[in-house]
Amino acid sequence: MYYEYSYMKFLDYVIISRLSVSCLKIPSIEIMTIIQFINYILWFIQATVPYLFNEYVLYIHLIFVGLMGGASYSNAFYFLLKDPLIEPDMKELSVNITTIFNDAGIFCASLHNLIIALTFLKVN
Repeated sequence: MYYEYSYMKFLDYVIISRLSVSCLKIPSIEIMTIIQFINYILWFIQATVPYLFNEYVLYIHLIFVGLMGGASYSNAFYFLLKDPLIEPDMKELSVNITTIFNDAGIFCASLHNLIIALTFLKVN
Protein backbone atom coordinates (compact mmCIF):
# COMPACT_ATOMS: atom_id res chain seq x y z
CA MET A 1 0.00 0.00 0.00
CA TYR A 2 2.96 2.32 0.61
CA TYR A 3 3.95 2.28 -3.07
CA GLU A 4 0.45 2.94 -4.35
CA TYR A 5 0.05 5.88 -1.98
CA SER A 6 3.50 7.21 -2.86
CA TYR A 7 2.75 7.03 -6.57
CA MET A 8 -0.55 8.83 -6.06
CA LYS A 9 1.19 11.61 -4.12
CA PHE A 10 3.90 11.80 -6.80
CA LEU A 11 1.21 12.40 -9.43
CA ASP A 12 -0.41 15.04 -7.21
CA TYR A 13 2.86 16.99 -7.13
CA VAL A 14 3.34 16.57 -10.87
CA ILE A 15 -0.10 18.10 -11.46
CA ILE A 16 0.59 20.94 -9.03
CA SER A 17 3.88 21.81 -10.70
CA ARG A 18 2.39 21.57 -14.21
CA LEU A 19 -0.16 24.17 -13.20
CA SER A 20 2.55 26.47 -11.82
CA VAL A 21 3.95 27.63 -15.17
CA SER A 22 1.82 30.78 -15.00
CA CYS A 23 3.47 31.66 -11.66
CA LEU A 24 6.98 30.28 -12.06
CA LYS A 25 8.86 30.17 -15.32
CA ILE A 26 12.20 28.38 -15.07
CA PRO A 27 14.79 30.26 -17.13
CA SER A 28 16.73 27.25 -18.42
CA ILE A 29 15.50 23.83 -19.46
CA GLU A 30 19.10 22.58 -19.43
CA ILE A 31 19.33 23.05 -15.66
CA MET A 32 16.10 21.12 -15.18
CA THR A 33 17.43 18.31 -17.38
CA ILE A 34 20.62 18.03 -15.32
CA ILE A 35 18.61 17.93 -12.08
CA GLN A 36 16.36 15.23 -13.56
CA PHE A 37 19.44 13.17 -14.49
CA ILE A 38 20.74 13.50 -10.92
CA ASN A 39 17.33 12.32 -9.70
CA TYR A 40 17.62 9.31 -12.01
CA ILE A 41 21.03 8.42 -10.58
CA LEU A 42 19.74 8.72 -6.99
CA TRP A 43 16.72 6.47 -7.73
CA PHE A 44 18.99 3.97 -9.50
CA ILE A 45 21.30 3.83 -6.46
CA GLN A 46 18.32 3.39 -4.17
CA ALA A 47 16.99 0.57 -6.36
CA THR A 48 20.29 -1.30 -6.28
CA VAL A 49 21.00 -0.62 -2.59
CA PRO A 50 17.47 -0.60 -1.14
CA TYR A 51 18.48 0.02 2.46
CA LEU A 52 20.47 3.13 1.68
CA PHE A 53 17.60 5.52 2.41
CA ASN A 54 14.68 5.31 4.80
CA GLU A 55 11.01 5.81 3.89
CA TYR A 56 10.89 9.46 4.90
CA VAL A 57 13.90 10.43 2.79
CA LEU A 58 12.39 8.57 -0.15
CA TYR A 59 9.05 10.30 0.31
CA ILE A 60 10.68 13.75 0.36
CA HIS A 61 12.69 12.82 -2.73
CA LEU A 62 9.50 11.58 -4.40
CA ILE A 63 7.85 14.96 -3.78
CA PHE A 64 10.87 16.74 -5.25
CA VAL A 65 10.90 14.47 -8.31
CA GLY A 66 7.19 15.06 -8.88
CA LEU A 67 7.62 18.82 -8.67
CA MET A 68 10.65 18.78 -10.96
CA GLY A 69 9.01 16.47 -13.51
CA GLY A 70 5.88 18.55 -13.82
CA ALA A 71 7.83 21.81 -13.93
CA SER A 72 10.15 20.46 -16.64
CA TYR A 73 7.23 19.27 -18.73
CA SER A 74 5.16 22.42 -18.52
CA ASN A 75 8.09 24.82 -18.94
CA ALA A 76 9.38 22.92 -21.98
CA PHE A 77 6.01 23.31 -23.72
CA TYR A 78 5.75 26.94 -22.58
CA PHE A 79 9.16 27.81 -24.04
CA LEU A 80 8.33 25.91 -27.20
CA LEU A 81 5.17 27.92 -27.73
CA LYS A 82 6.82 31.26 -26.84
CA ASP A 83 10.05 30.75 -28.83
CA PRO A 84 10.36 33.61 -31.34
CA LEU A 85 12.56 31.48 -33.63
CA ILE A 86 9.70 29.09 -34.39
CA GLU A 87 7.30 30.40 -36.99
CA PRO A 88 3.69 30.63 -35.77
CA ASP A 89 2.43 28.13 -38.33
CA MET A 90 5.08 25.59 -37.23
CA LYS A 91 4.29 25.72 -33.50
CA GLU A 92 1.59 23.03 -33.69
CA LEU A 93 3.97 20.72 -35.54
CA SER A 94 6.66 21.45 -32.94
CA VAL A 95 4.31 20.54 -30.09
CA ASN A 96 3.30 17.32 -31.86
CA ILE A 97 6.91 16.29 -32.47
CA THR A 98 7.78 17.10 -28.86
CA THR A 99 4.86 14.97 -27.67
CA ILE A 100 6.00 12.07 -29.85
CA PHE A 101 9.49 12.21 -28.37
CA ASN A 102 8.02 12.54 -24.87
CA ASP A 103 6.03 9.36 -25.40
CA ALA A 104 9.09 7.65 -26.91
CA GLY A 105 11.04 8.58 -23.78
CA ILE A 106 8.35 7.09 -21.57
CA PHE A 107 8.41 3.92 -23.67
CA CYS A 108 12.22 3.67 -23.43
CA ALA A 109 12.11 4.22 -19.68
CA SER A 110 9.48 1.50 -19.32
CA LEU A 111 11.54 -0.87 -21.46
CA HIS A 112 14.63 -0.06 -19.40
CA ASN A 113 12.69 -0.76 -16.22
CA LEU A 114 11.45 -4.07 -17.61
CA ILE A 115 14.96 -5.19 -18.59
CA ILE A 116 16.36 -4.28 -15.19
CA ALA A 117 13.48 -6.00 -13.37
CA LEU A 118 13.99 -9.19 -15.37
CA THR A 119 17.80 -9.28 -15.05
CA PHE A 120 19.96 -8.02 -12.21
CA LEU A 121 17.13 -6.78 -9.96
CA LYS A 122 15.13 -9.96 -10.35
CA VAL A 123 13.54 -11.17 -7.13
CA ASN A 124 14.02 -14.89 -6.65
